[in-house]
Amino acid sequence: MNKIKNIIKWFEDFDNKNIKIVGLENEFQIKLNINALPHLLGLHYINRNYRKTSGRDLLSYLKKSTISYGDILKKIKSNNENQFINVQARINNLVPFLKNLHNSNIYEMTNKSTNINSDFLGIDLDGSNYRMLGIVSTPFDDYLETFLVRTDDLYFRNSRIEDPVISITEILEDGREKMFSFDENIQLKLDKMNQSLGLDEHRNLVKATNLNKRENFFEYDGFKYYPVRAWNSEEKEMSLNEISKYLFTDGLFDNDYKSSRIAEFYAQVPDAYKECDLFYNDATQNLYFISEKGLQGYSKYQGAELTKELKRCFDLQDKKISKEKPSLLKQMEEYKKDVNVVKNVKKHNNDLEL
Repeated sequence: MNKIKNIIKWFEDFDNKNIKIVGLENEFQIKLNINALPHLLGLHYINRNYRKTSGRDLLSYLKKSTISYGDILKKIKSNNENQFINVQARINNLVPFLKNLHNSNIYEMTNKSTNINSDFLGIDLDGSNYRMLGIVSTPFDDYLETFLVRTDDLYFRNSRIEDPVISITEILEDGREKMFSFDENIQLKLDKMNQSLGLDEHRNLVKATNLNKRENFFEYDGFKYYPVRAWNSEEKEMSLNEISKYLFTDGLFDNDYKSSRIAEFYAQVPDAYKECDLFYNDATQNLYFISEKGLQGYSKYQGAELTKELKRCFDLQDKKISKEKPSLLKQMEEYKKDVNVVKNVKKHNNDLEL
């Protein structure tokens, strides 16, 4: 099966799902439609008259045809050579981007000299590339229009917003919502978890703690963790019965968990925070500590009290070491600077060898 058919098969699991993408200030409710997939991948460029190619017809053709991935690329190069590299980038990046959607930021689409109709772009940074998911937002509905991979900020450089995605949920038929991810492995764990905060409480926490700007997080098993603090003297003196009323287990806890993974977990913790025992997971909005059986939840702080405790601990941390996550544009500047340094070192080394 070729790469295109693999992506189509992967996306079929999400077809017709209603998802809600929530930022601090913006919110989109999108019904996922597999007929939009060919346009997200740029496959309409397979035809010379690509503007009149419907996603439904193209999807039907790709499913039924025995055309190989290589022949698809040849057709695109033959009919729209100027889009050849662009389409390859979209094919290679769409799935990884969607799996990382929870780490993206929302910007306004500000390029007025384009045929793109998107009002907003969900953007993440992958090396030297901005990966951009185009969202059309109307008073009636929101939908995905396009997907771009570029090394410049042409489509959002005048945006007045940089809004972090703080929640993605699936809206079920009965109106209930559950945590959602395009990453199948993460979804298996999310299905065994509950978020401890309501949406407004979560927004208040992110704003009060500047959580989206903090740079001291680390990732472990697909989730983002923020070091909070070590056990305090009161907690250290608690009996097992006293502390057990605050403990809970969810999808991060595993009866087959190997104690060697404790070392793996702490290997990801930034050096300045190795003394921490408690860590905040921004997906479940819960505190955890690592044990021989995996990550165990700690529910001593709830609602506004959780926000208050995190802010107190983060403020103390910032007095010792202050680091805020730079904007995407700043990250790109730093990336290019690092690349230039590497190039200059290589050139210097090559000159020495001559």
